[in-house]
Amino acid sequence: MKQETLLDQRKKRIGPNDYKRNMRAKRSSDRATMFVLAATILFLFSATLTSKELNTDALVWKKECQKYFFFKEPRIVYYKDYVPIVWCSIESQKILKGEIPFDYKNDTQ
Repeated sequence: MKQETLLDQRKKRIGPNDYKRNMRAKRSSDRATMFVLAATILFLFSATLTSKELNTDALVWKKECQKYFFFKEPRIVYYKDYVPIVWCSIESQKILKGEIPFDYKNDTQ
């Protein structure tokens, strides 16, 4: 007498066609899940590359701006209602949004 495996018992319990349909549905949902996962990873990777480039540009602009105000004679204490260091930080955020920051060099001459 042959002993039944757990798989055979499951097939008998839910029926052979139900088991096959369930396995096809599982494979199909696994494929869809993998597709969504791959698309998410690709999106995050591309967003990271773009943001690193923008972050670098913003940091360079901010440091240049702060250096300009630090060595400017006569010394500027407040610029547009902010301390220059704070103003440079706020304006550098415009680069991250894709906007052009205010031209402080022409404004302070």
